[in-house]
Amino acid sequence: MSEGVLLVNTGTPDAPTVEAIRAYLSRFLSDRHIVDLPAALWKPVLHGIILNTRPRKTIARYQAVWTPDGSPYQLHSEALERAVGDELVMRGHASATVVAAHRYGSPSIRDALMCFAERGVTRLVVVPLYPQSAYSTTGSISDELARQLSQLGRDFGSRPDLAFVESYYDTPGYRSAIAQQAREGLARLSQPDGKLVFSFHSIPLAHLRQGDQYRQQAYETLKAVAKAADIGRGRWRCAFHSRFNDTRRWLGPFLEDVVEECLNEGAPEIMLCCPGFAVDNLETLYDIDQVVRAEVERRGARFSYLPSLNATPAHAALLADVVEARL
Repeated sequence: MSEGVLLVNTGTPDAPTVEAIRAYLSRFLSDRHIVDLPAALWKPVLHGIILNTRPRKTIARYQAVWTPDGSPYQLHSEALERAVGDELVMRGHASATVVAAHRYGSPSIRDALMCFAERGVTRLVVVPLYPQSAYSTTGSISDELARQLSQLGRDFGSRPDLAFVESYYDTPGYRSAIAQQAREGLARLSQPDGKLVFSFHSIPLAHLRQGDQYRQQAYETLKAVAKAADIGRGRWRCAFHSRFNDTRRWLGPFLEDVVEECLNEGAPEIMLCCPGFAVDNLETLYDIDQVVRAEVERRGARFSYLPSLNATPAHAALLADVVEARL
C-alpha cells in the first residue's frame, strides 16, 4: 500500500508583482468561504474595483519580505515538506510521498493529487496546516479536496483511502512545541514585567454563530500552553489580528487594542507569538514583525517576535505524529 501525505496551507503569490498578486487575490477572494456575498453582487466589485486597486496597494508589503530565493512562506513550506518526509522515513514509512500544497497558490491541491495519482498512492492523509480549525480555512480545504477528488476520480482509478485531519490543537506534540517556544521566549525577555501576546488570525463573528469552534480551540490552546509552560496569567494576553473586510464584525480582542493596553499599563517589552500559523508569512513577517514592531518601538518599548514553528524538528515530529495516527 502506497502512502501519501498532503500538507495544505493558504498560499502566496508566485512573485511580488502586481500581476501575480492579482492572480492570487482573484483565487482567494472568489472562495465562498472567504466572501459569501451572492456572485452577482460580488464579482463586479471584485473584478471591477478590488483586483484593479488592491494589488498596487499591497505590492510594497510583499516586496518588503521577499528574499532573493523567493517567498519566505514558500521556502518555509518546502522545507517543512522535506522535514516531515525525512521524519516519516526515519519512522519506517520509506514509501510515503509528502507534498506541501496551497489552497490558493502553487502547487495547488489539484497538482498534489495528480502527483499522488502518478505514484499510485492508495492511502492518503490530508493535514490542513491550521492547528485550530475554521470554516474559512479547514472547511475551504475540505470542500476543495472533495471537488478535486471527484473531478480526478478516473486518474486515480479508484479513490484513495482518505483520512482528513480536522485540527491538531489538542495533540501533545503541538502543545509541547508551542509551550517550549513560549518558555524560551519568556526567558529572553529582559524585563520581568514584559508581556507575551499570543495572536491568532481573526474570523467573522457570523462563523461562530454558525457553529465554528475556532475561538474555543484557540482559548483551549492557550490554557494548555500556559499551564505546560508555567506562565502566570498576568504575563500573557490573547489577541486576534488581520481583519480584512470592514463591513463584517470580527472576532476580538484585536491585536492593536491589546498592544495598546499593554503599553498603557507600562509594559516595557512586548513579545508576539502566533500559534495558529504553521510557517511564517506576510502577516507575521510584515504586519506583525514590521508594523507592530514600529508602533511598539515608537512608544519607547522593546519588541520581539517569536517565529512560527516552520521546519523545526519539533514541528516535523508533531506533524509526523498526526500523520501516523491516521496511517
